[in-house]
Amino acid sequence: MLATTKEGSSSWKAVAEAFGATDVLAGYSGITMNLRFPGQYFDEEFNSHYNFHRDYRRYTGGYIESDPAGLNGGVNFYIYVSNRPLIAIDHLGLVEWSGAYGMFAVDWISAGYISSNVFFGNATLQTKCVNGRKGIVNVKFTGIGVDVGISFGGIFTFETAPLTCYADMDPSVFNGSFAMSSLGTPVYAVGAMRIGSAMCDMKGPQVSTDFFNYSNTIAGAAVARGRVVDCCE
Repeated sequence: MLATTKEGSSSWKAVAEAFGATDVLAGYSGITMNLRFPGQYFDEEFNSHYNFHRDYRRYTGGYIESDPAGLNGGVNFYIYVSNRPLIAIDHLGLVEWSGAYGMFAVDWISAGYISSNVFFGNATLQTKCVNGRKGIVNVKFTGIGVDVGISFGGIFTFETAPLTCYADMDPSVFNGSFAMSSLGTPVYAVGAMRIGSAMCDMKGPQVSTDFFNYSNTIAGAAVARGRVVDCCE
């Protein structure tokens, strides 16, 4: 982990483990930096990371308080992002959105196995019932990207896969910029997606016209329509 001045010189350095335990390199640090995982702030007095709705203990890899979602959050009330800190975040310590996305892309500039494309997509997500409330959202996204790989569909690509996002229970958090980076085959993909301020995990089975593909977004935008409804736990 590294912090720099506006001139680009190093002002703080630390070595971080997978679940957030951080060893500050005092000889390389001239400032105090208390930011940790996204949404977390190091509280020296309580020796924990303040995570908005809960406090996180980095040496145990879990929260101090139980999940406000109760059993809807899983059997383990204290676990952090289903024990997947390298590919997922929970910047509010509260809600998981799950569903699927579909995307269609058209290559417009190609050079061998490398191409630029324009893509259009849609994601449908919802939360579990948390304290009598449930979030539902439909997101439309578009953008331009770069691909490296081989497609069965020539200049056209289609893919669909499960999607899990971590955000507050407010559909408006999915409005804003869009970015995606993934590595996939016709049946499996691994990667990450950012929709608005929500961070999403794309690891799992997929259906794709690409034989092998690495894709990365250059620029994108997302528009969300959703609601929070009453539900029975």
